[in-house]
Amino acid sequence: MLNILLATGVCGADEPLTLRLWPDGPPDNNGLTGPETFDDGRVGNISDPTMSVHFPPKEKATDTAVVVFPGGGYSFVSTYNEGRNQVKWLTAEGITAIVVKYRMPNHHYQTSFQDAQRAMRIVRSHAAEWDISPHRIGVLGFSAGGHLASTASTHYKEDFASGKDDLKDISCRPDFTILAYPVITGRPESGHPGSFGNLFGPGITEELHERFSNDRCVDEDTPPAFLVHATDDVAVPVKSSLLYYEALRAHGVPVAMHIYHAGGHGFGAGRPGQSTSTWPRLCIDWMRGLGLLEKR
Repeated sequence: MLNILLATGVCGADEPLTLRLWPDGPPDNNGLTGPETFDDGRVGNISDPTMSVHFPPKEKATDTAVVVFPGGGYSFVSTYNEGRNQVKWLTAEGITAIVVKYRMPNHHYQTSFQDAQRAMRIVRSHAAEWDISPHRIGVLGFSAGGHLASTASTHYKEDFASGKDDLKDISCRPDFTILAYPVITGRPESGHPGSFGNLFGPGITEELHERFSNDRCVDEDTPPAFLVHATDDVAVPVKSSLLYYEALRAHGVPVAMHIYHAGGHGFGAGRPGQSTSTWPRLCIDWMRGLGLLEKR
């Protein structure tokens, strides 16, 4: 077992494991120094990424896991709204939920991507120990975390750590993808330029724009996906999700999408009294239809 354990608990829904992604230090520096910042669940200035593993109740457990990447425009991680609130519905359905507090790129784009690949490899390396299937590990990303999740789903053949990951021989490909109001591109009419600015800096090249506009990176081996968005989202246009949806369809990849007439941006697991609160149930139905939630 990797020496990355910070805190342990038995396999129970209320006692997560917290692990460092890079116990000997990450392969690249993102240029951030000083302590992390925290403001009402928003964690910033992250240079030592971690993951928290939340196990479902044993009587409900399936062998499926979801790695969660909260959003925050690649400038912070929204650990409450798009982290712990997701743990509740996932574990209630028997799914092991892993929330990643990844590094902010600070214009060092590869650092966030390294953390996403590393998280997938750590989970897969612990599959037997955590009673999950190595073939039922998906990703869930919100907003900029949706860009990170879709990058994990389309760029898994690239080695962002340049061979410096001791788990590099373990696949980092997600088996399925869940995206909520995701950033797919940085183009103003269909994406979120601010997230791409934090990723690449003001000197972003056309080559980088094309390379990480993830609708352009879909192929027939891209994992199946579930997308949810709101029409009135003014931060990340709904067209962002539509681009990814159409790309998956064009390559014959199974995909479902739900578009709400209202909900804005950042609704997380859904706001009380709004129709967006129904999407976790729709997502569970989709997962069940793919055979991902059969009890072991």
